[in-house]
Amino acid sequence: MSVAASLTIKQRQDLLREAYHEVTRNNGLRDFILEVRTRNNDLSGKYSVKQARLATLFSNVIWREMPKGGHRKIKNVITGVVIEYSNHQKKIDPGAVETILETLQRHLNMLGNKFFTYHQNNFKDEPDYLKAAYLWA
Repeated sequence: MSVAASLTIKQRQDLLREAYHEVTRNNGLRDFILEVRTRNNDLSGKYSVKQARLATLFSNVIWREMPKGGHRKIKNVITGVVIEYSNHQKKIDPGAVETILETLQRHLNMLGNKFFTYHQNNFKDEPDYLKAAYLWA
């Protein structure tokens, strides 16, 4: 059974609202992507992210910890996107930052296009959470 099937419409709306705010809040997902990308789009290994920065990005409400070994592995309950990275050091490996960036972009595309039905100006306007809740099946 999918996560959505076990939730009421109101619960779905609340999770979708949390997802929107996770993207748009200060130092949220959108800011993180812009921060990493605006370094001349240089992801060749010159830029790394501190563990603490990643720890503040993901809401415990919509990202669930998955069984792990030496890595942190989280799954988004709405899009099903999984992010995994080593959490042994203070900084995340630049190669892993690029993978996280690509995965987050896929997550935002799914959230914006499939659930919030944005056609332009993604995440500039708050979505219709009721409509999005019905689309999340």
